[in-house]
Amino acid sequence: MRSPLLHFTPAVQETIKNSDCRVVITGVSGWLGQATLEMCEGVFGHHLQERVVGISSQPRELILRSGSVFKSINFDQANLLQGRPSLLAHYAFLTREKVGNQSLESYVSQNRNISQQVVSLSKKIGAIGVFSTSSGAVYDKNRILAEDIEHNPYGVLKLEEEALLQALASSEATGLSICRLFNLSGPFIHKDFALNSIIKSLFEKKEIHLKANRKVVRDYIHVEDLVSLGFSMMLDAKNQYKTPYDTGVGEEIEVGDLAKRVRSLLGQPDALIFRPQIINEEDIYIGNTQIIKNLFQSYRLAPKCLDEQILTTAAYIHELFSGENI
Repeated sequence: MRSPLLHFTPAVQETIKNSDCRVVITGVSGWLGQATLEMCEGVFGHHLQERVVGISSQPRELILRSGSVFKSINFDQANLLQGRPSLLAHYAFLTREKVGNQSLESYVSQNRNISQQVVSLSKKIGAIGVFSTSSGAVYDKNRILAEDIEHNPYGVLKLEEEALLQALASSEATGLSICRLFNLSGPFIHKDFALNSIIKSLFEKKEIHLKANRKVVRDYIHVEDLVSLGFSMMLDAKNQYKTPYDTGVGEEIEVGDLAKRVRSLLGQPDALIFRPQIINEEDIYIGNTQIIKNLFQSYRLAPKCLDEQILTTAAYIHELFSGENI
């Protein structure tokens, strides 16, 4: 089982290539950054380093799954870039897990600084479009937008950044795509995500161990589909849609049923599933997918169904597990 490299659809790939735009990626060493970089390699090939600028917290060399080496820069170096038509894919942001015991004040300050740097960079480099990942964390209970920065700093800061980017798009006539990301699947998946844990458990132990002791409902979107949509919107000169949209494909699934689906698709239908006794609580983390469905339809993109998402994610995890192509 080998995981295919990620690609834009042929139509999106051709549009990017013909646009003569430079692609700038913040957070290039993260999940979405690595996925976008790999997709750009499919567009630019050996000219990747010439056409793409990757920004990370510190300059580093990234080894792509193709075997290519890509050198990233930091924000200070990015500020020296010459202006030219650019597509800016913005994924840089700090989660609380990344900063450990850092104070709330410091955490807020660092993320606000990142947001301001991105806005300044967009103006300086001549971005014609911005694609940014916000988060489903912007919603508190009952889908009310977060307001309490002490209770939900990540969500409030993401809302602040959304507003900054919307103002940027209005003042600079910049194309904009802001997704509120809920649950992502596909290559480079985060090791702590439920889908990763289920697949990895099946590969390692031939059985599945679930930690969730409550009802957990998710709706996934594949990283390749999300990035393709973001770039399609950035490249659309007629795109007037500036409102953030929730992610998902409308296939809501409880984590216990997800485990059953995984074992069936991976050819181990009799694998045992272990789970703690369920308490009377819920963890439902899903978005309103009507808008993103309409956007996919508008740009003639067909997002992967849940089964396809599981299989491509499993192929990537199997690759890592077996030591192939890493």
